[in-house]
Amino acid sequence: MLSFFQALDNLVATRLAPHSPTLRFLFAQLTHLAGIYFISIAGVCSVLYFAVNGSYTFALGFIVALGGSMLVALSLKRVFMRERPTDPLIRENGHALPSGHAACSFAFYGYCSYLLMKLWPSPLSFFIVILLALLVLAIGFSRVYLRVHHTSDVLLGYFIGAIFLTLAIVFF
Repeated sequence: MLSFFQALDNLVATRLAPHSPTLRFLFAQLTHLAGIYFISIAGVCSVLYFAVNGSYTFALGFIVALGGSMLVALSLKRVFMRERPTDPLIRENGHALPSGHAACSFAFYGYCSYLLMKLWPSPLSFFIVILLALLVLAIGFSRVYLRVHHTSDVLLGYFIGAIFLTLAIVFF
């Protein structure tokens, strides 16, 4: 199984070799939508919004989805201690596996999508959910494109985010 992921990482890395300055800039900006500062502030604001409005279960859902994903992703980085790809296009600190950006974007934007469809179901909400799903995919792609993660790092991040998103939806 490990050789499959190594082969996948190598295949994707070789296919993404040519880089344009425009795409580099675009993905460098896009990746910030799941960066620790942005996602933490967005998460705290979401929790406060729902708590102040008396929707404590939704506030707890955000805490479980985002907090759980963040905590597990950071913990697993210390366990696996996987090095990042060589020649990154942006500077990143710490280890690669799993991608915290992928885990947190999946959990946060996924829970936002869930609440949007639950609280305000409409064709517009559905369209926004599709855009958020594309955003999550683009964030994961940006991490690989910018050479700060291997594809398998992003896939494990998505898996972690999916677990905590599911827990938040089922229990809150």
